[in-house]
Amino acid sequence: PTFPKGANVNFVEKVDKNLLRIRTFERGVEGETWSCGTGATASAAVAHKLGYVTSDCIVETKGGPLRIHFDETVTMTGPAEVIFIGMIQL
Repeated sequence: PTFPKGANVNFVEKVDKNLLRIRTFERGVEGETWSCGTGATASAAVAHKLGYVTSDCIVETKGGPLRIHFDETVTMTGPAEVIFIGMIQL
């Protein structure tokens, strides 16, 4: 196989000049994840480079919207929440 350890894959839909919808499948998880900041940012970067979205766009994920802004740097903002707290005895 080309990627023997697997690969992360993002499926992206351009809704308009300010909005992308993304679905992400991650290796290790071996399935769809609710959100992937790296995948959302990379997808927005490619869409922006190709002229599909503006330098300030929203990427809708199953976990919620992420705002990606491009200038000299890239900024991503979006919701975050604790979904689990655990303790391991060593």
